[in-house]
Amino acid sequence: MIYADICRIEHPVETPVAGGGREIQWQEFMVLDCRIEALRSFQAAVERQTAGGIASMPPVRLHFGYFAGGLAITEAMRAVNLETQEVMNILSPPVDLSGMRVELTLSAAIGKPS
Repeated sequence: MIYADICRIEHPVETPVAGGGREIQWQEFMVLDCRIEALRSFQAAVERQTAGGIASMPPVRLHFGYFAGGLAITEAMRAVNLETQEVMNILSPPVDLSGMRVELTLSAAIGKPS
């Protein structure tokens, strides 16, 4: 399969800071060719309350070729579209919907990392 998008999968790394707090920085886990599918079955984008008000978080699916490393992606990670720099919070681990080990699919939402 040919995929039109490129995403960087990142995982959080906590670093202690002065005063006893922690800072979260994102490190690259892998870069992969994928297809980002906007889910249009929802009447409106999912909304989430933030400190600044309500933010829209449109749901998407990421499709990418099956490989063992892809199964290591977790909900704690995020994806970044390298063309648009949109951050996508991963909502579910990748699944092989066909069961044929051809393609993995995961659910995500476009928005700021949680």
